[in-house]
Amino acid sequence: MISSAAVCNLSSGYADIATLAANSAQYTDSTVQPSKTYYYTVSSVAKNGTRFTSAPLTVTTSASGAPPTATTTAASNISPNAATSNGNADPNGLVTTAYFQYGKTTAYGSTSASQSAGSGTTPVSVSANLGALTASTTYHYRAVASNSLGTSYGADMSFTTGASSALPAATTLAATGVTTNRATVER
Repeated sequence: MISSAAVCNLSSGYADIATLAANSAQYTDSTVQPSKTYYYTVSSVAKNGTRFTSAPLTVTTSASGAPPTATTTAASNISPNAATSNGNADPNGLVTTAYFQYGKTTAYGSTSASQSAGSGTTPVSVSANLGALTASTTYHYRAVASNSLGTSYGADMSFTTGASSALPAATTLAATGVTTNRATVER
């Protein structure tokens, strides 16, 4: 018959951190910090005074923070063959990367290079230069942010590249068979 039990946090020394009633089945340690590993043992004392101690139990707490948030904003520097996609990424306290998905449909198909959004708690501006685009074409894009707790996708937005500034080539050849009411032009 057990008369009492104690929990010992080996991470902070070997002192008992709680004494539990004989019928208690759990203990919550509210002194732990995020992203740290703790080692615990549980000891029980029989009515005759004999102490029984468990093997150490390892517990690693989860990271603080939250999944990131991504926001897509208007594209800029739109030309016939390139554009700059823009957005914001809020790391929510964890190391976060951001990039853009883009393509001719909302299936996207292409991604920009990944960039660091830091580990702060406020949104940061992110952008990517998108090159090798086709003139006079509508492209869809969205910002994406990712950290250890998840990935967030900004809203879909679109832009249309400008018309090509290249003029078509034309060659005029000499006319033949010129009469008062007729001429033949060869191509």
